[in-house]
Amino acid sequence: MKKKIIWTTVVVVFLLLFSGCIKTHTVMKTEYFKNTAMTDKYFDNLNITTAEYEMIYPSEYWGKIEIGSPGPADPRYRGVIYIPESEGKRIMEDYQWKKNSYNLPDIGNTDSNIVWGGDWYVSEQFNSDVFKLGHDEDIRFDGKDKIIFSFGTT
Repeated sequence: MKKKIIWTTVVVVFLLLFSGCIKTHTVMKTEYFKNTAMTDKYFDNLNITTAEYEMIYPSEYWGKIEIGSPGPADPRYRGVIYIPESEGKRIMEDYQWKKNSYNLPDIGNTDSNIVWGGDWYVSEQFNSDVFKLGHDEDIRFDGKDKIIFSFGTT
């Protein structure tokens, strides 16, 4: 019995020492989507024709073994929503917008056809009426048919 306890202790100590040699590290993973699944979930009352976005989440590794994956509240999203120009005209008239073309949100590797010149607008009332999370968001509207965004769900 004593030999089993000693042997078990030696194995546990060895595993603890070995695990200290292998560092855990976090890698940011990115998944790309071109659909409206996420935008339909987080943006309400918009006539969205299509969306292009990235989901970024941390994944924990122990050496080369993945030990952690995203939970329900971990990801960040960034990308672009396309709406019909008639919808853009409606929301431009329904909300009070302030021009803010500075420090635009990073939309990652989504639509490279976005023209970064020109005016972009923000509206707190639009965000509170349309965006379901209501925190940690950067949502900009081009006044016509595109909405760019970056937000976290944690």
